[in-house]
Amino acid sequence: MKRHARMLAIGFGAGAIGFVAANPSARAWSEPPAPKTPEPPKPEAKDPKPLDRILFRSGKVIDGEVIEETATTVRIKVVTSVGLVSETTYDSSEILKIERGAGGVREEKPAAKPATPASSPRDKKAKETSGVVNSSESDATKVYLINLKHEFGRDVSATPLKDVMADAKKQQPGIIVIKLDCEYKYMGEELPDFVPNDAGPAFNQLETARQLSTMFTDDIRDDQDWTIKPRVVMWVRKALGGAAFLPFAAPDIYYTSDALHGGVGGLETIFNGVGDKVAQEKQYSLRLKRAEGLAIKGGHEPKLVRAMARTDYVLSVSFEGGQPVYHEDASGDVLLTDDGKDPNKDTEQAVVRFQGNDTLTLNADMAYKLGLSKGTVDTLDQLLFELGVSKNASMVQAKQDKILEDWGKDVTQAERDFRRLWRQHNETQVQGTWDERSRARGKRIQILKQIKALLERFKEAINPRAIEGAPNDWTTQINIMIDRLEQEQRRDKK
Repeated sequence: MKRHARMLAIGFGAGAIGFVAANPSARAWSEPPAPKTPEPPKPEAKDPKPLDRILFRSGKVIDGEVIEETATTVRIKVVTSVGLVSETTYDSSEILKIERGAGGVREEKPAAKPATPASSPRDKKAKETSGVVNSSESDATKVYLINLKHEFGRDVSATPLKDVMADAKKQQPGIIVIKLDCEYKYMGEELPDFVPNDAGPAFNQLETARQLSTMFTDDIRDDQDWTIKPRVVMWVRKALGGAAFLPFAAPDIYYTSDALHGGVGGLETIFNGVGDKVAQEKQYSLRLKRAEGLAIKGGHEPKLVRAMARTDYVLSVSFEGGQPVYHEDASGDVLLTDDGKDPNKDTEQAVVRFQGNDTLTLNADMAYKLGLSKGTVDTLDQLLFELGVSKNASMVQAKQDKILEDWGKDVTQAERDFRRLWRQHNETQVQGTWDERSRARGKRIQILKQIKALLERFKEAINPRAIEGAPNDWTTQINIMIDRLEQEQRRDKK
Protein backbone atom coordinates (compact mmCIF):
# COMPACT_ATOMS: atom_id res chain seq x y z
CA MET A 1 0.00 0.00 0.00
CA LYS A 2 2.76 2.36 0.89
CA ARG A 3 4.57 1.51 -2.32
CA HIS A 4 1.43 2.26 -4.34
CA ALA A 5 0.99 5.63 -2.65
CA ARG A 6 4.65 6.49 -3.31
CA MET A 7 4.21 5.75 -7.03
CA LEU A 8 1.10 7.91 -7.21
CA ALA A 9 3.00 10.81 -5.64
CA ILE A 10 5.89 10.49 -8.08
CA GLY A 11 3.50 10.32 -11.07
CA PHE A 12 1.55 13.34 -9.86
CA GLY A 13 4.76 15.36 -9.39
CA ALA A 14 6.06 14.53 -12.89
CA GLY A 15 2.74 15.48 -14.40
CA ALA A 16 2.77 18.79 -12.59
CA ILE A 17 6.26 19.57 -13.86
CA GLY A 18 5.23 18.76 -17.43
CA PHE A 19 2.16 20.95 -17.11
CA VAL A 20 4.15 23.93 -15.89
CA ALA A 21 6.77 23.52 -18.64
CA ALA A 22 4.09 23.44 -21.30
CA ASN A 23 2.17 26.29 -19.70
CA PRO A 24 4.50 29.05 -18.50
CA SER A 25 1.56 30.96 -17.11
CA ALA A 26 1.06 28.20 -14.64
CA ARG A 27 4.26 29.27 -12.93
CA ALA A 28 2.33 32.15 -11.50
CA TRP A 29 0.79 29.82 -8.94
CA SER A 30 3.34 27.00 -9.03
CA GLU A 31 6.43 29.17 -8.29
CA PRO A 32 6.86 32.24 -6.12
CA PRO A 33 7.48 35.46 -8.14
CA ALA A 34 11.12 36.53 -8.53
CA PRO A 35 12.01 39.75 -6.72
CA LYS A 36 12.17 42.77 -9.03
CA THR A 37 15.54 44.45 -9.56
CA PRO A 38 15.16 48.17 -8.99
CA GLU A 39 15.88 50.26 -12.09
CA PRO A 40 18.70 52.80 -11.78
CA PRO A 41 17.47 56.36 -11.53
CA LYS A 42 17.36 58.13 -14.88
CA PRO A 43 19.43 61.28 -15.21
CA GLU A 44 17.42 64.41 -15.34
CA ALA A 45 17.03 65.62 -18.91
CA LYS A 46 18.75 68.91 -19.51
CA ASP A 47 17.37 71.30 -22.02
CA PRO A 48 20.00 71.83 -24.73
CA LYS A 49 21.36 75.33 -24.86
CA PRO A 50 20.00 77.17 -27.89
CA LEU A 51 22.57 78.47 -30.34
CA ASP A 52 23.10 82.03 -31.39
CA ARG A 53 21.79 83.16 -34.77
CA ILE A 54 24.13 85.30 -36.88
CA LEU A 55 22.62 87.31 -39.73
CA PHE A 56 25.05 88.56 -42.37
CA ARG A 57 24.65 91.57 -44.60
CA SER A 58 24.94 89.25 -47.60
CA GLY A 59 21.77 87.43 -46.51
CA LYS A 60 23.56 84.35 -45.15
CA VAL A 61 22.37 83.02 -41.77
CA ILE A 62 24.42 80.79 -39.43
CA ASP A 63 23.41 79.09 -36.16
CA GLY A 64 26.40 78.62 -33.89
CA GLU A 65 28.05 79.60 -30.63
CA VAL A 66 29.64 83.04 -30.49
CA ILE A 67 32.81 82.33 -28.53
CA GLU A 68 34.56 85.67 -28.95
CA GLU A 69 33.41 89.09 -30.01
CA THR A 70 35.63 92.15 -30.35
CA ALA A 71 35.11 95.57 -31.85
CA THR A 72 36.29 94.32 -35.24
CA THR A 73 35.78 90.54 -35.36
CA VAL A 74 33.39 87.80 -34.28
CA ARG A 75 34.53 84.19 -33.78
CA ILE A 76 31.87 81.51 -34.15
CA LYS A 77 31.94 77.79 -33.35
CA VAL A 78 29.61 75.33 -35.02
CA VAL A 79 29.32 71.64 -34.08
CA THR A 80 27.57 69.50 -36.67
CA SER A 81 25.55 66.35 -36.06
CA VAL A 82 28.57 64.18 -36.84
CA GLY A 83 30.78 65.97 -34.33
CA LEU A 84 32.67 68.19 -36.77
CA VAL A 85 33.83 71.37 -35.02
CA SER A 86 34.38 74.40 -37.18
CA GLU A 87 35.57 77.76 -35.91
CA THR A 88 35.58 80.76 -38.21
CA THR A 89 36.37 84.41 -37.60
CA TYR A 90 34.32 87.02 -39.44
CA ASP A 91 34.81 90.75 -39.80
CA SER A 92 32.23 92.63 -37.75
CA SER A 93 31.39 94.74 -40.79
CA GLU A 94 30.06 91.60 -42.49
CA ILE A 95 27.49 90.95 -39.76
CA LEU A 96 24.13 92.68 -39.68
CA LYS A 97 22.86 91.31 -36.36
CA ILE A 98 23.53 88.65 -33.70
CA GLU A 99 20.42 87.18 -32.06
CA ARG A 100 21.53 85.50 -28.82
CA GLY A 101 19.85 82.14 -28.21
CA ALA A 102 17.56 82.55 -31.22
CA GLY A 103 19.05 79.68 -33.22
CA GLY A 104 18.32 75.98 -33.11
CA VAL A 105 19.70 73.62 -30.50
CA ARG A 106 22.98 71.78 -30.87
CA GLU A 107 22.38 68.33 -32.28
CA GLU A 108 23.93 65.34 -30.53
CA LYS A 109 25.90 62.82 -32.50
CA PRO A 110 23.42 60.06 -33.47
CA ALA A 111 23.90 56.52 -32.20
CA ALA A 112 25.26 53.99 -34.64
CA LYS A 113 22.54 52.36 -36.68
CA PRO A 114 22.27 48.57 -36.87
CA ALA A 115 23.71 46.94 -39.94
CA THR A 116 21.35 46.74 -42.87
CA PRO A 117 21.16 43.96 -45.41
CA ALA A 118 23.36 44.24 -48.48
CA SER A 119 21.82 46.20 -51.33
CA SER A 120 20.85 44.49 -54.51
CA PRO A 121 22.76 45.38 -57.73
CA ARG A 122 19.73 47.38 -58.86
CA ASP A 123 19.72 49.41 -55.62
CA LYS A 124 23.48 49.97 -55.92
CA LYS A 125 23.14 51.25 -59.48
CA ALA A 126 20.32 53.59 -58.50
CA LYS A 127 22.42 55.05 -55.69
CA GLU A 128 25.44 55.54 -57.92
CA THR A 129 23.41 57.54 -60.44
CA SER A 130 21.85 59.66 -57.70
CA GLY A 131 25.19 60.64 -56.14
CA VAL A 132 24.74 58.41 -53.08
CA VAL A 133 27.94 56.70 -52.01
CA ASN A 134 26.61 53.61 -50.18
CA SER A 135 23.82 52.40 -47.96
CA SER A 136 25.46 53.79 -44.82
CA GLU A 137 25.72 57.24 -46.40
CA SER A 138 22.33 57.45 -48.06
CA ASP A 139 22.23 61.22 -47.83
CA ALA A 140 25.91 61.85 -48.58
CA THR A 141 26.92 64.56 -51.03
CA LYS A 142 29.92 63.52 -53.12
CA VAL A 143 32.62 66.20 -53.23
CA TYR A 144 35.34 66.02 -55.91
CA LEU A 145 38.39 68.18 -55.09
CA ILE A 146 40.72 69.31 -57.91
CA ASN A 147 43.98 70.89 -56.76
CA LEU A 148 45.34 73.17 -59.48
CA LYS A 149 48.91 74.03 -58.53
CA HIS A 150 52.39 74.63 -59.95
CA GLU A 151 52.39 76.56 -63.25
CA PHE A 152 49.21 77.69 -64.98
CA GLY A 153 49.35 76.91 -68.69
CA ARG A 154 51.95 74.18 -68.17
CA ASP A 155 51.02 71.89 -65.27
CA VAL A 156 47.48 73.27 -65.39
CA SER A 157 46.30 73.03 -68.98
CA ALA A 158 43.58 71.60 -71.18
CA THR A 159 44.97 68.12 -71.89
CA PRO A 160 45.28 66.83 -68.29
CA LEU A 161 42.09 68.62 -67.23
CA LYS A 162 40.12 66.73 -69.89
CA ASP A 163 41.23 63.49 -68.25
CA VAL A 164 40.42 64.86 -64.79
CA MET A 165 36.90 65.84 -65.83
CA ALA A 166 36.38 62.44 -67.47
CA ASP A 167 37.29 60.87 -64.14
CA ALA A 168 34.95 63.24 -62.31
CA LYS A 169 32.11 62.30 -64.64
CA LYS A 170 32.51 58.63 -63.64
CA GLN A 171 32.12 59.64 -60.00
CA GLN A 172 29.03 61.87 -60.56
CA PRO A 173 29.77 64.23 -57.62
CA GLY A 174 27.29 66.74 -56.32
CA ILE A 175 30.02 69.36 -55.84
CA ILE A 176 33.29 69.97 -57.68
CA VAL A 177 35.75 72.13 -55.71
CA ILE A 178 38.57 73.67 -57.76
CA LYS A 179 41.35 74.96 -55.52
CA LEU A 180 43.58 77.39 -57.39
CA ASP A 181 47.07 77.79 -55.93
CA CYS A 182 49.43 78.33 -58.86
CA GLU A 183 52.99 79.61 -58.96
CA TYR A 184 53.46 82.91 -60.76
CA LYS A 185 55.28 81.65 -63.85
CA TYR A 186 55.01 81.91 -67.60
CA MET A 187 56.28 79.18 -69.95
CA GLY A 188 58.61 77.80 -67.32
CA GLU A 189 60.03 81.21 -66.42
CA GLU A 190 59.58 82.60 -62.91
CA LEU A 191 57.71 85.88 -62.64
CA PRO A 192 58.30 87.85 -59.42
CA ASP A 193 55.14 88.51 -57.41
CA PHE A 194 56.13 92.14 -56.97
CA VAL A 195 55.94 92.93 -60.69
CA PRO A 196 52.26 92.22 -61.41
CA ASN A 197 51.85 94.71 -64.25
CA ASP A 198 52.81 92.63 -67.29
CA ALA A 199 49.61 91.72 -69.12
CA GLY A 200 51.38 90.05 -72.06
CA PRO A 201 51.93 86.63 -70.43
CA ALA A 202 48.55 86.78 -68.69
CA PHE A 203 46.57 87.44 -71.85
CA ASN A 204 48.59 84.83 -73.72
CA GLN A 205 47.16 82.36 -71.17
CA LEU A 206 43.62 83.72 -71.47
CA GLU A 207 42.67 81.00 -73.97
CA THR A 208 43.80 78.34 -71.50
CA ALA A 209 41.47 79.85 -68.89
CA ARG A 210 38.64 79.95 -71.43
CA GLN A 211 39.18 76.31 -72.38
CA LEU A 212 39.16 75.19 -68.77
CA SER A 213 36.10 77.28 -67.94
CA THR A 214 34.21 75.57 -70.76
CA MET A 215 35.02 72.15 -69.28
CA PHE A 216 33.69 73.26 -65.88
CA THR A 217 30.51 74.86 -67.23
CA ASP A 218 29.23 74.30 -70.79
CA ASP A 219 30.58 70.77 -71.17
CA ILE A 220 28.89 69.65 -67.95
CA ARG A 221 25.65 71.39 -68.85
CA ASP A 222 25.44 69.92 -72.36
CA ASP A 223 26.71 66.39 -71.70
CA GLN A 224 23.88 63.97 -70.89
CA ASP A 225 26.36 61.58 -69.28
CA TRP A 226 26.54 64.05 -66.39
CA THR A 227 23.38 62.65 -64.82
CA ILE A 228 24.08 64.86 -61.81
CA LYS A 229 24.93 68.45 -62.70
CA PRO A 230 27.46 69.33 -59.99
CA ARG A 231 27.83 72.65 -58.26
CA VAL A 232 31.23 74.06 -59.30
CA VAL A 233 33.07 76.03 -56.59
CA MET A 234 36.31 77.98 -57.05
CA TRP A 235 38.58 78.18 -53.99
CA VAL A 236 41.31 80.78 -54.54
CA ARG A 237 44.63 81.00 -52.77
CA LYS A 238 46.95 82.27 -55.49
CA ALA A 239 45.61 83.23 -58.91
CA LEU A 240 48.06 85.65 -60.49
CA GLY A 241 48.62 86.23 -64.21
CA GLY A 242 46.65 84.01 -66.58
CA ALA A 243 45.22 82.04 -63.66
CA ALA A 244 43.37 85.19 -62.52
CA PHE A 245 40.76 84.81 -65.26
CA LEU A 246 39.61 81.30 -64.31
CA PRO A 247 37.79 81.90 -60.98
CA PHE A 248 35.37 84.35 -62.62
CA ALA A 249 33.76 81.51 -64.61
CA ALA A 250 32.09 79.97 -61.53
CA PRO A 251 29.20 81.57 -59.62
CA ASP A 252 30.60 80.40 -56.27
CA ILE A 253 34.05 81.74 -55.30
CA TYR A 254 35.73 81.43 -51.91
CA TYR A 255 39.12 82.78 -50.85
CA THR A 256 41.71 81.70 -48.32
CA SER A 257 42.70 84.35 -45.79
CA ASP A 258 46.04 84.93 -47.57
CA ALA A 259 44.62 84.87 -51.10
CA LEU A 260 45.94 87.00 -53.99
CA HIS A 261 43.94 87.37 -57.18
CA GLY A 262 45.14 89.55 -60.06
CA GLY A 263 48.60 90.35 -61.41
CA VAL A 264 47.27 91.05 -64.90
CA GLY A 265 47.74 94.83 -65.37
CA GLY A 266 49.28 96.75 -68.23
CA LEU A 267 47.12 95.53 -71.11
CA GLU A 268 47.24 98.97 -72.76
CA THR A 269 51.02 98.68 -73.25
CA ILE A 270 51.52 95.23 -74.79
CA PHE A 271 51.33 96.51 -78.38
CA ASN A 272 53.43 99.62 -77.91
CA GLY A 273 55.30 100.31 -81.13
CA VAL A 274 53.12 97.94 -83.17
CA GLY A 275 50.65 99.67 -85.49
CA ASP A 276 48.76 102.87 -84.77
CA LYS A 277 46.68 103.71 -81.71
CA VAL A 278 43.38 102.77 -83.35
CA ALA A 279 44.63 99.31 -84.28
CA GLN A 280 46.11 98.85 -80.82
CA GLU A 281 42.85 99.75 -79.08
CA LYS A 282 40.98 97.22 -81.23
CA GLN A 283 43.37 94.51 -80.09
CA TYR A 284 43.07 95.59 -76.45
CA SER A 285 39.28 95.66 -76.69
CA LEU A 286 39.14 92.21 -78.28
CA ARG A 287 41.20 90.61 -75.52
CA LEU A 288 39.40 92.45 -72.75
CA LYS A 289 35.96 91.44 -74.02
CA ARG A 290 36.99 87.79 -73.97
CA ALA A 291 38.21 88.12 -70.39
CA GLU A 292 35.14 90.06 -69.28
CA GLY A 293 32.99 87.36 -70.89
CA LEU A 294 34.18 84.92 -68.24
CA ALA A 295 32.98 87.24 -65.46
CA ILE A 296 29.63 87.74 -67.14
CA LYS A 297 29.32 83.97 -67.54
CA GLY A 298 29.87 83.46 -63.81
CA GLY A 299 27.50 86.27 -62.85
CA HIS A 300 30.22 88.65 -61.64
CA GLU A 301 30.97 92.32 -62.30
CA PRO A 302 33.07 92.61 -65.50
CA LYS A 303 34.40 95.99 -64.38
CA LEU A 304 36.59 94.09 -61.90
CA VAL A 305 38.32 92.31 -64.79
CA ARG A 306 38.86 95.63 -66.56
CA ALA A 307 40.34 97.10 -63.37
CA MET A 308 42.73 94.15 -63.13
CA ALA A 309 43.83 94.50 -66.75
CA ARG A 310 44.23 98.21 -67.54
CA THR A 311 46.48 100.57 -65.61
CA ASP A 312 44.71 103.60 -67.10
CA TYR A 313 41.25 102.50 -65.89
CA VAL A 314 39.79 104.27 -62.83
CA LEU A 315 37.27 102.39 -60.68
CA SER A 316 35.77 103.21 -57.28
CA VAL A 317 32.92 101.71 -55.27
CA SER A 318 30.24 102.82 -52.83
CA PHE A 319 28.05 100.56 -50.72
CA GLU A 320 24.30 101.04 -50.63
CA GLY A 321 22.38 98.67 -48.38
CA GLY A 322 25.49 96.53 -48.17
CA GLN A 323 25.64 96.14 -51.97
CA PRO A 324 28.50 97.53 -54.09
CA VAL A 325 27.79 100.31 -56.58
CA TYR A 326 30.64 100.94 -59.03
CA HIS A 327 31.81 104.25 -60.47
CA GLU A 328 34.23 104.53 -63.40
CA ASP A 329 35.85 107.53 -61.74
CA ALA A 330 37.09 108.44 -58.27
CA SER A 331 33.70 109.52 -56.88
CA GLY A 332 33.01 106.36 -54.87
CA ASP A 333 33.69 105.79 -51.18
CA VAL A 334 36.58 103.40 -51.87
CA LEU A 335 39.06 103.95 -54.70
CA LEU A 336 39.90 100.56 -56.18
CA THR A 337 42.17 101.77 -59.01
CA ASP A 338 43.46 105.15 -60.17
CA ASP A 339 44.96 106.07 -63.56
CA GLY A 340 48.50 105.01 -62.59
CA LYS A 341 49.99 108.28 -63.75
CA ASP A 342 52.24 110.60 -61.81
CA PRO A 343 51.63 111.49 -59.00
CA ASN A 344 49.25 108.50 -58.72
CA LYS A 345 51.80 105.89 -59.73
CA ASP A 346 52.26 103.21 -57.10
CA THR A 347 55.41 103.22 -55.05
CA GLU A 348 57.67 100.18 -55.16
CA GLN A 349 56.79 99.42 -51.52
CA ALA A 350 53.06 99.41 -52.31
CA VAL A 351 53.58 97.13 -55.29
CA VAL A 352 55.67 94.69 -53.27
CA ARG A 353 52.92 94.47 -50.64
CA PHE A 354 50.15 94.25 -53.28
CA GLN A 355 48.73 97.43 -51.78
CA GLY A 356 48.93 99.55 -54.89
CA ASN A 357 45.95 100.70 -56.90
CA ASP A 358 47.31 101.22 -60.41
CA THR A 359 45.68 97.89 -61.21
CA LEU A 360 43.40 95.72 -59.10
CA THR A 361 44.80 92.78 -57.18
CA LEU A 362 42.19 91.42 -54.79
CA ASN A 363 42.70 89.98 -51.33
CA ALA A 364 40.17 88.03 -49.29
CA ASP A 365 38.80 91.03 -47.41
CA MET A 366 38.12 93.22 -50.45
CA ALA A 367 36.80 90.34 -52.55
CA TYR A 368 34.25 89.58 -49.83
CA LYS A 369 33.20 93.21 -49.43
CA LEU A 370 32.69 93.47 -53.18
CA GLY A 371 30.54 90.34 -53.18
CA LEU A 372 32.90 88.45 -55.50
CA SER A 373 33.83 86.06 -52.69
CA LYS A 374 31.14 84.23 -50.74
CA GLY A 375 33.42 83.61 -47.79
CA THR A 376 36.95 83.25 -46.43
CA VAL A 377 37.96 79.69 -45.52
CA ASP A 378 41.37 78.14 -44.92
CA THR A 379 40.45 74.48 -44.54
CA LEU A 380 38.33 72.05 -46.46
CA ASP A 381 36.13 71.46 -43.39
CA GLN A 382 35.39 75.19 -43.24
CA LEU A 383 34.57 75.26 -46.93
CA LEU A 384 32.17 72.30 -46.64
CA PHE A 385 30.50 74.06 -43.72
CA GLU A 386 30.06 77.23 -45.77
CA LEU A 387 28.62 75.14 -48.61
CA GLY A 388 26.10 73.63 -46.20
CA VAL A 389 27.26 70.02 -46.60
CA SER A 390 29.54 69.53 -43.58
CA LYS A 391 27.04 67.09 -42.05
CA ASN A 392 26.86 64.74 -45.01
CA ALA A 393 29.81 65.34 -47.32
CA SER A 394 31.74 62.40 -48.74
CA MET A 395 35.09 63.15 -50.36
CA VAL A 396 35.64 61.18 -53.57
CA GLN A 397 38.90 59.25 -53.66
CA ALA A 398 39.71 59.48 -57.34
CA LYS A 399 42.56 59.90 -59.82
CA GLN A 400 42.67 63.68 -60.24
CA ASP A 401 45.93 64.33 -58.37
CA LYS A 402 47.77 61.52 -60.12
CA ILE A 403 46.56 62.66 -63.55
CA LEU A 404 47.91 66.17 -62.99
CA GLU A 405 51.18 64.96 -61.44
CA ASP A 406 51.81 62.52 -64.31
CA TRP A 407 51.19 65.26 -66.86
CA GLY A 408 53.73 67.54 -65.16
CA LYS A 409 56.32 64.74 -65.20
CA ASP A 410 55.63 64.05 -68.90
CA VAL A 411 56.10 67.72 -69.77
CA THR A 412 59.40 67.83 -67.87
CA GLN A 413 60.62 64.73 -69.73
CA ALA A 414 59.47 66.18 -73.05
CA GLU A 415 61.52 69.32 -72.38
CA ARG A 416 64.59 67.17 -71.69
CA ASP A 417 63.99 65.22 -74.90
CA PHE A 418 63.59 68.48 -76.82
CA ARG A 419 66.97 69.73 -75.59
CA ARG A 420 68.66 66.42 -76.40
CA LEU A 421 67.17 66.24 -79.89
CA TRP A 422 67.97 69.86 -80.66
CA ARG A 423 71.56 69.30 -79.60
CA GLN A 424 71.78 66.22 -81.85
CA HIS A 425 70.33 68.27 -84.74
CA ASN A 426 72.98 70.94 -84.36
CA GLU A 427 75.79 68.40 -84.00
CA THR A 428 74.83 66.61 -87.23
CA GLN A 429 76.94 68.26 -89.93
CA VAL A 430 76.01 67.96 -93.62
CA GLN A 431 79.40 67.34 -95.22
CA GLY A 432 81.60 64.69 -96.84
CA THR A 433 80.61 62.50 -99.77
CA TRP A 434 77.18 62.52 -101.38
CA ASP A 435 76.18 59.46 -99.34
CA GLU A 436 77.39 61.08 -96.11
CA ARG A 437 75.59 64.32 -96.92
CA SER A 438 72.39 62.44 -97.72
CA ARG A 439 72.53 60.46 -94.48
CA ALA A 440 73.18 63.66 -92.48
CA ARG A 441 70.20 65.45 -94.07
CA GLY A 442 68.00 62.41 -93.47
CA LYS A 443 69.07 62.29 -89.82
CA ARG A 444 68.36 66.00 -89.37
CA ILE A 445 64.92 65.61 -90.93
CA GLN A 446 64.07 62.68 -88.62
CA ILE A 447 65.23 64.66 -85.57
CA LEU A 448 63.11 67.66 -86.57
CA LYS A 449 60.09 65.43 -87.04
CA GLN A 450 60.59 63.99 -83.55
CA ILE A 451 60.80 67.52 -82.14
CA LYS A 452 57.68 68.47 -84.05
CA ALA A 453 55.80 65.45 -82.62
CA LEU A 454 56.86 66.41 -79.09
CA LEU A 455 55.75 69.99 -79.56
CA GLU A 456 52.43 68.97 -81.08
CA ARG A 457 51.67 66.72 -78.12
CA PHE A 458 52.80 69.20 -75.48
CA LYS A 459 52.38 72.48 -77.37
CA GLU A 460 50.29 74.02 -74.58
CA ALA A 461 53.04 73.41 -72.01
CA ILE A 462 56.53 73.38 -73.59
CA ASN A 463 58.36 76.67 -74.02
CA PRO A 464 60.66 76.46 -77.07
CA ARG A 465 62.27 79.74 -76.03
CA ALA A 466 63.84 77.93 -73.09
CA ILE A 467 65.84 75.81 -75.58
CA GLU A 468 68.89 77.76 -76.71
CA GLY A 469 68.78 78.36 -80.45
CA ALA A 470 65.35 76.76 -80.94
CA PRO A 471 62.84 78.63 -83.12
CA ASN A 472 60.18 80.53 -81.18
CA ASP A 473 57.54 80.05 -83.86
CA TRP A 474 58.10 76.30 -84.05
CA THR A 475 54.85 75.58 -85.89
CA THR A 476 56.19 77.48 -88.89
CA GLN A 477 59.96 77.34 -88.56
CA ILE A 478 60.39 73.58 -88.12
CA ASN A 479 58.29 72.90 -91.21
CA ILE A 480 60.42 75.41 -93.13
CA MET A 481 63.62 73.73 -91.92
CA ILE A 482 62.39 70.29 -93.02
CA ASP A 483 61.32 71.61 -96.41
CA ARG A 484 64.69 73.34 -96.92
CA LEU A 485 66.61 70.12 -96.18
CA GLU A 486 64.46 68.18 -98.64
CA GLN A 487 65.08 70.81 -101.35
CA GLU A 488 68.83 70.72 -100.71
CA GLN A 489 68.78 66.96 -101.09
CA ARG A 490 67.01 67.18 -104.44
CA ARG A 491 69.49 69.74 -105.75
CA ASP A 492 72.56 67.89 -104.46
CA LYS A 493 74.35 65.78 -107.07
CA LYS A 494 76.88 63.01 -106.73
